[in-house]
Amino acid sequence: MSIKGIKSELKKYPWVVKTYKRIKPFIRKVENGKRAQSSRQGVPGWYSDHLDGPTIIALESNKPVYLYIPWIAEHGDSLVKKIRHEEKYLLRPFKLIKGEPSNHIRRKAFTFARKNPDLYRRMVTKKLLPIKKDISGLILTFDWAPVMRVIAEVCHDLEIPVILIPHESVFVDREKYYWDPVAKASLPISDVILGWGGLQKEIFVERGYPEERFKAVGAPKFDTYHGYQPKVTRHQFCNLFGLSEDKKIILFASQPLDSQLDTETARVSQRAAIQDLLEFCEENNSQLIVRLPPSKDNILGFDLYQKLESSINAAVDDANFYMTPPEEALFHSDLVTSVNSTMLFEGVLIGRPALSMKYVEFEQIWEKVGIPAVHNKAELTARGIDLLEKGWSPSDSGIQWAADMFSCGQFDGQA
Repeated sequence: MSIKGIKSELKKYPWVVKTYKRIKPFIRKVENGKRAQSSRQGVPGWYSDHLDGPTIIALESNKPVYLYIPWIAEHGDSLVKKIRHEEKYLLRPFKLIKGEPSNHIRRKAFTFARKNPDLYRRMVTKKLLPIKKDISGLILTFDWAPVMRVIAEVCHDLEIPVILIPHESVFVDREKYYWDPVAKASLPISDVILGWGGLQKEIFVERGYPEERFKAVGAPKFDTYHGYQPKVTRHQFCNLFGLSEDKKIILFASQPLDSQLDTETARVSQRAAIQDLLEFCEENNSQLIVRLPPSKDNILGFDLYQKLESSINAAVDDANFYMTPPEEALFHSDLVTSVNSTMLFEGVLIGRPALSMKYVEFEQIWEKVGIPAVHNKAELTARGIDLLEKGWSPSDSGIQWAADMFSCGQFDGQA
């Protein structure tokens, strides 16, 4: 039908013409919005295309400037804070995500980089290219996932040195350590690794990383405990959590358990372990603090959370508003428990007995340090009472093994 014919037909239905004229402006707005979105080629709303003030100011200084990627505040970001040395060099954030990246936004960025590597590469390049001559390097705490690996690749293209300072070592499955289950990437591509110690070096070199580019410098998260002095008294600490300073305190360091174990099975077993710990505390005049994981994953579930919150013998330390840093929580606890968190060993370093709640089967690396493990409520009751009454300390050989595997031979505060 011709245009003239269509117009003739429409005259028979004046309400159609009237309605179209009424909604025409709205249709144009939608079309314009689609064009604008198309022109941005699907760039996500969380993307920040400009540098923040502190980074710009640092780039104008005469000191070497190293950039890092803000991610999980209590993991990689915390590690970066421990290696600051403003007199010699400046560490500043390279923010690809607006504001502080929440767990939800991190997951969106993680998925976006995996599904849209070419666009993500252009987004990274747009920010790095103008400042490549002004920075001395870029620091990553992992580069196995596309969200970081693409950044490392862009740096290689622009000849910007990339330094990998791993925020974690292998604690469960050696084969799944530093491993992308989708892309199967397991070999770092950074120019140099400032690693923890012998175990990381052994794994990366076996996978093909040049041995001469791995430098064992120790783990800042472990060296923190060398000569540690608390910031609050036990009385103040207990006030923060609504607990009694006269009763023993058991700390449980919970984990997302999403990388080296079957997540669903592991989380069910972790909840069972926490439930048993709560019952143990209620039966033995003790108190429980459950420290939730920095990733902010919901690992408790509604029912268990309510039980903990309603118990006078328990407190939950929410990752959104941690009452104290981990060092302080460990210092004021009488027993440190977890499925497999590094906080078990951190507790040992600060002089506290530790107990692995091994309610799911896996190779427990901390057994080589001598940290005991329990598998059910009966074992927990027997071992828990003994540890609270008599304490426990590792053997010299166990500590030396850990110093060789997770540090440069000693935990001396110099990492």
